[in-house]
Amino acid sequence: MKNKKLLLGIAWAWLTCLSANAEVKLPAFFSDGMVMQQQTRANLWGTATPDAPVKITTSWDKQTYKTTADAKGAWKLALSTPSAGGPYTITFDDGKLTEIRDILMGELWLCSGQSNMEMPMKGFKNQPVEFSATAYYFGRMIQQQLNIPVGLIVASWGGSACEAWMHPDWLKAFPEAKIPQSEADIKSKNRTPTVLYNGMLHPLIGLAMRGVIWYQGEDNYNRASTYADMFSALIRGWREEWQQGEFPFYYCQIAPYDYGIITEPGKNVINSAYLREQQAMVEHRVGNSGMAVLLDAGMKTGIHPGKKKVAGERLARLALVKTYGMK
Repeated sequence: MKNKKLLLGIAWAWLTCLSANAEVKLPAFFSDGMVMQQQTRANLWGTATPDAPVKITTSWDKQTYKTTADAKGAWKLALSTPSAGGPYTITFDDGKLTEIRDILMGELWLCSGQSNMEMPMKGFKNQPVEFSATAYYFGRMIQQQLNIPVGLIVASWGGSACEAWMHPDWLKAFPEAKIPQSEADIKSKNRTPTVLYNGMLHPLIGLAMRGVIWYQGEDNYNRASTYADMFSALIRGWREEWQQGEFPFYYCQIAPYDYGIITEPGKNVINSAYLREQQAMVEHRVGNSGMAVLLDAGMKTGIHPGKKKVAGERLARLALVKTYGMK
């Protein structure tokens, strides 16, 4: 009797586990209320019951797309998106229904870099701002001018180095960038080469979007001589990984800041103008890129300038002219 109860218990646990797996799981950025890139082939991916067929139905065209999860449950497919509008729904079925609702079609941008991109609307503690958030002001201006939904995905980390957002293969030309061989080599997650590429960027690769805005460079000011080459390699690398062509890549010039404030006594102060010079080279080397000049929008004593509206709207003007064809 005891053995029978044990077997029944095992069977029930197995069925419960199977039932729990019989449901499509999606990355967090595929969710209710999301904005998808309009008029493109948009990738969707996730997990489901291993080896099970997965049906995906889109409300905008009533089309049903079919694929099959692999032995580990992973699946991926691409579907066509309509012009701006909504709301829409997408239904996923691998034996159990999952639905994401209130989807809008519009323009989707990835916003990356370090703290001046990460900085929230309320600013940072004890650091005055004029209503912060570079990405917000960028998105707001695009939405106001185009009158369509705009989505923003922020993948940024304060103090992050350019090297941290790069694949090991792209860093072979920069032997000074020491790629970690084990977790023990990671002394600083935001500054160690390849770490943020692996942890923050890679999960997003393939997401259909219009382009990228970038605010970074402060962490590289003291080794500026390689920045133009390195940043150019980053842009080309991201584009190659995404396989969505030469998408727009607009970036902020770092604003003036007196690094002498943090320099140890007796050491020479490195002028951040060298880094700005390197940044200026990139838009001439890399197609479909552009730099928002912020030389007039910085603070001598603050590395986080308060004029985020200036930064966001200058990035937006680059996009409106170069990407959306406005005069």
